[in-house]
Amino acid sequence: MSSSSKRRIIMRNRATLIEALERYRRKFLKQEKAERYFSERVLMAWVFHDNLLEGRTFRPEEIQIALRHQDQQLPSYLRPLLEDVRRYEQAIEMTCVWAQEGLSSFNLSNLQELHRHLMFHEPQEGARLRRNSPVHRDYQQVICNHRQVSTRLQQFFIEALNFNIQTDDVLSYAAHLHHQLMHIYPYRRQPGALARLFTNQFLIMHGYPPIILASHERGTYYEALAAHNCASLAQLFYQAAWRYLDSIDSEQVVKKKLSFSTPHQQAQIG
Repeated sequence: MSSSSKRRIIMRNRATLIEALERYRRKFLKQEKAERYFSERVLMAWVFHDNLLEGRTFRPEEIQIALRHQDQQLPSYLRPLLEDVRRYEQAIEMTCVWAQEGLSSFNLSNLQELHRHLMFHEPQEGARLRRNSPVHRDYQQVICNHRQVSTRLQQFFIEALNFNIQTDDVLSYAAHLHHQLMHIYPYRRQPGALARLFTNQFLIMHGYPPIILASHERGTYYEALAAHNCASLAQLFYQAAWRYLDSIDSEQVVKKKLSFSTPHQQAQIG
């Protein structure tokens, strides 16, 4: 196959993906905000893969039991593990709730709150900007000098709010933001989980599905982060978007109310 033919196939596939994403977005935005939730299946995949990318392993059945609050099905020594699953689910829910609040909730204050939530076991590290330039054992990308973190974060949020849904490729833009946030590397702990969750807040905020990177792509993901631009990361995002659209139910968004809600909303659930 000639290189020009390959380029045409890539462009056609990307065009098809963009059309599919726009159909998803139209359907998503037509729904009432109270109905924009993700299925148990999506949440299970999200928790499973996002944690495995960081080297944390939860078995699918453990995740399901945790999401259903059926702790009695497992030995008591596994209860802390189930709490960790639910804590990550709550982090997902936090970003989903903020996404529905719109652009005003994509801000530094919520990034800090999300990091404090992720750092439950090390509260002293929560939202504490790094004071040096460490070399992470997995993440090998170049990171900015620690003295530049605050300024770079301000620029990051300005750039995120400049997204134009009419002219910008949302997945490429999201990949660029993710790449930038990992270059800023604001906190020493949980940088990848934080960046992926916040990137998905950006996508959901604009009506698009979350990007759930497959755990077997871990090495490719780290290599993409270390690249000098976001092109390789954008390719991973395209592949993840295809997988998501191929796997979701015909309803696309779902049935399971999330626990991150007001007491009044909780009373209406079930």
